[in-house]
Amino acid sequence: MDYFLEEFAVFACLQQQGLPVVIYPGSLGTLAEIAAGAHPGALRELRDFIVVSLRLKRRGPA
Repeated sequence: MDYFLEEFAVFACLQQQGLPVVIYPGSLGTLAEIAAGAHPGALRELRDFIVVSLRLKRRGPA
């Protein structure tokens, strides 16, 4: 739980510094929900965040 809160605190600080987009390799389910408006009580910095989740797929043999 501490890591989760620390990561969200960093995202909120980034948004305050004018960096409103996070590109994340994988899924940030709860943060994406907050950015989509599903949690109206969340910090404004997190609600205004833009989340880009990358789905990486492994290719066949090289």
